[in-house]
Amino acid sequence: MPLAAQTRDAKSGSNNSAAPDKDGAPANAATGANSSGPRARRFQWTIARKIGGLASVLILFILLLLAYSIYTLRGIQGELEAIANLDVPLTELTNKIEIEQLEQQITMDQLLRLARRTAGENNGPELRSAMQRLEAHSTALEQNIGLGIRLSERASDTGLKPIFDRVKAALRNLRLDAERLHIDLFRMARVTEEGGTPDDQAVDTVLARGSAFDKKMLALIGEIEQFTEREINILESHTHKFLMVNTALGAVGVLLGIILSTLIIIGIRGNLYHLTR
Repeated sequence: MPLAAQTRDAKSGSNNSAAPDKDGAPANAATGANSSGPRARRFQWTIARKIGGLASVLILFILLLLAYSIYTLRGIQGELEAIANLDVPLTELTNKIEIEQLEQQITMDQLLRLARRTAGENNGPELRSAMQRLEAHSTALEQNIGLGIRLSERASDTGLKPIFDRVKAALRNLRLDAERLHIDLFRMARVTEEGGTPDDQAVDTVLARGSAFDKKMLALIGEIEQFTEREINILESHTHKFLMVNTALGAVGVLLGIILSTLIIIGIRGNLYHLTR
């Protein structure tokens, strides 16, 4: 065989040994080394992941601020509703009761002056006018006390039951003294209308009833003031906590945002530095 033919046969055999078989299996050692499969990729903090993590942290703090704000505002709303629906109406009723009781005392003084006049004077028209005013003030007084009792009973269904039980008890005691005072005043007015003069014992009884009514009125005002102070203190506490927690969460969120943003910027600069070397 010629030398050129032997050389061609050797090259052909070398090419056939390097080619893959029918199944596509690699025929050299380098390809066989890669047949074991791809390696598991290691988790890396890419720029997108860093920015997404920063956004997630900031959104979490915003949600915390929102949730706490809603919770605190609901508490403030409840206390404001208690003040608007209970404290303000009771205070207004208390003022009306005080005014009616004061008008009643003024009318009582007028009756006493009429009773001390001489028998020859014509006191009929003034006496009837005073008795009508006395009846009107007494009726208005009892109506306002009744409204206060019903309002206290409505508040007893809430979490303020212990406070308004005391308010209701004070109103009932006040109504009892108002009824006794009403009876004594009209008894004295009847004596005056018949042309007589109330004795000192009757006058002292009326004055004692009025003094007892004033004391019960002060007790009622004290109970309402305690409720008002309680609501104001709770509102101040809610407002203070709301301010402190929101300020703290906001400050922490800003600091975390600055720190994480700085770290991300440093990482990006480092990557750019390695790429441009």
